[in-house]
Amino acid sequence: MSFISISKGGIGEIARETNVHLTNDYDYTDFTHPDSNNSANLTGTYSSYAVDTDDDGDYDYLIINVTVNVTTGSYDFFGDLYSSGGTTWITSVKNNSVSLDEGSQIVKLEFEGEDIYDSLTNGPYSLGYIRVGADMDGTWLVLDEESNIHNTSSFNYTDFDSGSEALT
Repeated sequence: MSFISISKGGIGEIARETNVHLTNDYDYTDFTHPDSNNSANLTGTYSSYAVDTDDDGDYDYLIINVTVNVTTGSYDFFGDLYSSGGTTWITSVKNNSVSLDEGSQIVKLEFEGEDIYDSLTNGPYSLGYIRVGADMDGTWLVLDEESNIHNTSSFNYTDFDSGSEALT
């Protein structure tokens, strides 16, 4: 801002100041929503494993555990899975309205095995992006986010469920 002007109805401008102070650059996420009691901070602690829920020998999900410090409330988590080099996007996950108690909590991001199989891309895989946020009076606010933060163990895409049943 290079000037500030004060006007009064019916009179017009009654004061003007030039060369006023300029603030530093800020992002809207630097500020807390005035109605927000929710806060969430990703701790940087992640772990991962694969799960075969139907005992067919193929993994149905790749789970990435995310540790977060929160105040009591409901949160949304979004994650994107990439190839280890980050060149191939594999799949996304969204956990809606996870209710968490205050303190350090672990949230599971469940990436579909079929999506990994369909990518035709071998691991290790990378959690390329994670974002946690909350709905505040109808406005969704990002509370924390990180990128390129966790690599899984090595997997072949064929280790995961293809989604197609064998014909008999």
